[in-house]
Amino acid sequence: MTLTEIVKKFPYIVDNINEVALEAGTIALNYFNNTNYLTSKVKGDGSVLTIADAAVEKFLMQELKKLVPGSFFLGEEDSERMTSDQEYLKQLFSSEHLWSVDPIDGTNNFKCGYGQFGVSISLLKNSSEGHVPVLGAVYFPLADWLLYTNSETSFSIKEGREARLSPLEFTESQLKSKIIGLNADEANRFAFVRPDGKYQDVRAAGSTMHIMAATVTGQAIGNYFGTCHHWDVASLAAVGAPIGVKMYDLKTGEVVNGLKREMFTFNPKKAWQFDNNVYVFASKSALPYLRALPHENGQPFVGER
Repeated sequence: MTLTEIVKKFPYIVDNINEVALEAGTIALNYFNNTNYLTSKVKGDGSVLTIADAAVEKFLMQELKKLVPGSFFLGEEDSERMTSDQEYLKQLFSSEHLWSVDPIDGTNNFKCGYGQFGVSISLLKNSSEGHVPVLGAVYFPLADWLLYTNSETSFSIKEGREARLSPLEFTESQLKSKIIGLNADEANRFAFVRPDGKYQDVRAAGSTMHIMAATVTGQAIGNYFGTCHHWDVASLAAVGAPIGVKMYDLKTGEVVNGLKREMFTFNPKKAWQFDNNVYVFASKSALPYLRALPHENGQPFVGER
């Protein structure tokens, strides 16, 4: 089915995805307000999973697969098993429709009682470019903030007020004054010095979704990532696409519309992470600035890790 056919066959799918995201956020919040959320385990890649992650992901899998029968499901909780199951991986990457979810993005924040965490849902459609994120919703429970897209328009609902997201254009002064986002792993490797010798402000929120959300709403001019997972970026890639905020290969500047198997590593210690590449999530107007920004040592940042 094409996206048009999906929407025609399931006319309320966008509303249904949003409802699932809100309910999943409520489940996460119930754990957050209960000491049980402190119970956790460490995955092979060193990341943390709590019992709340497992509970939310179980709910997401049950609800989302019902929305598009025959769709495949990729979630953080079961990702290590999927990595070792080559037949399942083959079926997943050849599937027509794929759900990619992060039950709790910002698990370390969540585990420590810090409120920057959220639920991420994306529906991806297979194409010659890989699985392209076409529908997505992210929900930050403590802020009561929902971002979503119907693939043609993207919206933000915060504290009951809905606003349509608009394409982003930045002036030179805005490019220099707004923040740049990094995920936690990049934050301790990248420090930026502009050509004028002044430092550019950077932020690592401990939640990839938060900094990508800042980018689609214009609070940040963009963000870099190289060690994120499939489920970390898919939902906001869908939200960003209608307003021209997309993933780009930092070294080549080429747009990345779809997520392909060869983009990821399946080493158990780095399962489903981007493999040996750095990407930037930004509007086309901010891309040249972000690609040209020097590294701390004064050398061009492009391609350095």
